[in-house]
Amino acid sequence: MDHLTIDFNTLKDYATFETIHEMDETIYDYIGTLTADEQPESVIEVLRFFGRSSLRVLGVSFAKYETIASDIGYSKRTVIRAVNTLVSYGMITKTPTLKRWAGRSLKRSVNVVTIVPNAPIEQVSFQSVTAGATDEATPANDSTVDTQSEPIVFKHINNNVLDSALSPLTACFDDATVHKLTRVIYRAKASVNRKLRIETYANDVRACILACIRRLKTGQIRKLDDYLYVSIQALFRRVYAVKMNAVFADLLGE
Repeated sequence: MDHLTIDFNTLKDYATFETIHEMDETIYDYIGTLTADEQPESVIEVLRFFGRSSLRVLGVSFAKYETIASDIGYSKRTVIRAVNTLVSYGMITKTPTLKRWAGRSLKRSVNVVTIVPNAPIEQVSFQSVTAGATDEATPANDSTVDTQSEPIVFKHINNNVLDSALSPLTACFDDATVHKLTRVIYRAKASVNRKLRIETYANDVRACILACIRRLKTGQIRKLDDYLYVSIQALFRRVYAVKMNAVFADLLGE
């Protein structure tokens, strides 16, 4: 197995994105897939951490498991399971590194994690490596927290807009139903174009969900999930048509 030594000049060769915006868009896409597949919140939080800690070399992080666990409030064991899940999806890759200890030979150190752009996640088996595991938030043990300097961290991933778009569901249904209907929404959106962002059209999505719920409550429909799928799909078909018309107008110089 090939190993790296941690050197920023070397790590720059492993950068997978040119801009933070590009990296954020990819992370949002992956979060959508993980949410739709009902992966534990710990998996999403680990992915967000990699985004926050990959700003000096975009898409590249080399935090220890203990550091990640301390930052997001989960146990090291849960973090390891989450990382393995992300690897199984093809969303990240791991490369082991070597570190020279004073007066001693090189020894294995942390893993360099790279966020993979545009991973072909539709071809990846979604069987979670965390099946049956319980992800309980656990306080970090001060004796295990990594004190090594990490890349500068900025919390540039914000989920408030997505929460607002889906708020009618959380206001009306229990958690299990919310998860089920959220998957329906993401599948409907992805059937039109996987790269379209629900957050970008949050107000339209929220209005569409509210309209579907009103029809359910007034007895106009019987199965919310089927009607919601068709409605969200129609919404994003309109959105995509407008987007493509704008692209063609630019190309034609109109």
